[in-house]
Amino acid sequence: MKIVKKFAPIIASVLGLVAIVMIFCTAMVNAEDANEVYAGWQVVFGYSLATKVGNSTTYTPIFAFSFMNLVPYILVLGGIALSVLLFLGKGNKILFWVAVALFAVAAVFFFLTWVGAIREPSMLGDYVVKSGEELKQALTIGFGPIVAGICSILAAAAASAPFFIEKFVE
Repeated sequence: MKIVKKFAPIIASVLGLVAIVMIFCTAMVNAEDANEVYAGWQVVFGYSLATKVGNSTTYTPIFAFSFMNLVPYILVLGGIALSVLLFLGKGNKILFWVAVALFAVAAVFFFLTWVGAIREPSMLGDYVVKSGEELKQALTIGFGPIVAGICSILAAAAASAPFFIEKFVE
């Protein structure tokens, strides 16, 4: 059990890294058109569709920057940093619980990705295709945030493992 207790923060850090890598996977899918998928970085930082017509290129905004969708990645980075500090023996019980809380709160935010997505209405001349609320209802969550949320929950469990091993096993 001492090995598990010692390496639990590293396991939490690896799971946190997997959650961060999920920013490159599918985050949002259009429920009306399954071929229209968006990666996590597009949903977080914004995305415009470039359409080339003749010699000119027009950009149609799809997503705007979403701070709410950036927060879980920041929280996971904080959890990773604290887990590494705990592995190196530089932390205390408070940092331990803060790391667990960061991973757990990040998981909640990952599962709420579709709520924080700021979708811009598409414009074709003066005709608005759909309003922002209709577009938001047309989106469903992809596998990236789901896997990231699960990894964050597992990272919180791994980060809390030394406490439970100390209390209930030893």
